Amino acid sequence: MDRPAALLFDLDDTLISAYANRSAAWRAHLKDYGEALHPRDSAEVAEAIASAAAQFWSGPRATAQNRHDLRAVRRANVSNAFAHLGIDDTGLSIEIADRFTEKRRAGHRLYPETVPLLQTCRALGLKTGLVTNGGKDEQRAKLSRFRSWRALRLRHDLRRSGDRKARPRDLPSCAFCPRGRGDSGLDGW
Repeated sequence: MDRPAALLFDLDDTLISAYANRSAAWRAHLKDYGEALHPRDSAEVAEAIASAAAQFWSGPRATAQNRHDLRAVRRANVSNAFAHLGIDDTGLSIEIADRFTEKRRAGHRLYPETVPLLQTCRALGLKTGLVTNGGKDEQRAKLSRFRSWRALRLRHDLRRSGDRKARPRDLPSCAFCPRGRGDSGLDGW
């Protein structure tokens, strides 16, 4: 098999641990609010938030713009869950959503295999790049936390691929493809 001209990676939950285990994260987060949520328990509220989020992301409102403002989406999902459960406390809803967002951001970590993988790519002369459907400001903020990115020369001139993951046919027109702007010769799988 011929060597590809470049390898393109997704960022979230591919190179960094970002959003996996949402249900467990919500349950753990909501334990801090047990008394404030009474008579509902934290597991019930976590389930309602998961349901609101699933409904949101599978519906027509799950647009590219919403993917770029996860704080607003989380606020809306918690608010919808509260409404479903009959909890009338907008301030608490916002606090829960915002604190969850901050905890998730603080918890972003490189997977242990990320740096060795990218070092191997570099040693083999393979160009690397990112494909993302997240907002460029949020993605750049994630990258800036990890000094290894600069040293490994992973291209992160981010452009969004829309409201979904990029498909191979999208890649030749991406402005950040390592072989140059719009080079239709990009190898891909």
